[in-house]
Amino acid sequence: MKLSVLRLVTAAAMPLVALGPTLNGTAARADSLSAPIQVQGCVSTPATDEFTFPGLENAPIMTQLAMPAMVIVRYVNASSSPIATIDFGLVSDGKLTAMFRDNGSFAPQAEVMHAFGIQNSAVTTAGAPVSCVPLRVHYADGESWTNPAPPSH
Repeated sequence: MKLSVLRLVTAAAMPLVALGPTLNGTAARADSLSAPIQVQGCVSTPATDEFTFPGLENAPIMTQLAMPAMVIVRYVNASSSPIATIDFGLVSDGKLTAMFRDNGSFAPQAEVMHAFGIQNSAVTTAGAPVSCVPLRVHYADGESWTNPAPPSH
């Protein structure tokens, strides 16, 4: 689930570590060894405090998370063709902990930063390094790319 722009702005205010410099080169689309997506940063955050709403008459009390667990990824379309869909994996300790999809129209060399809701159980303990890896890419023209060395589950 892609979060709203308002929530993305809120999430973007959090410190984003290891985002790195802007990509200067391009990867060849036909080269299966180089990913068409250059990930420049990846951060996961756990769900925040809960809100509790009092029940009305016989209705039960309702509890809701204030902010869901999420992953924020910053990347560049390093291919020479527009991309329509990217499937990412969130990796911690060498294991795939979550998968998420970005749909849109991503032009060559476009830099993108999006936040996605994930299961709270996919967020690792504080301070544990995480990475986001492209698993599959579907181009606007119908062609696709699959990661030749995906992370293990």
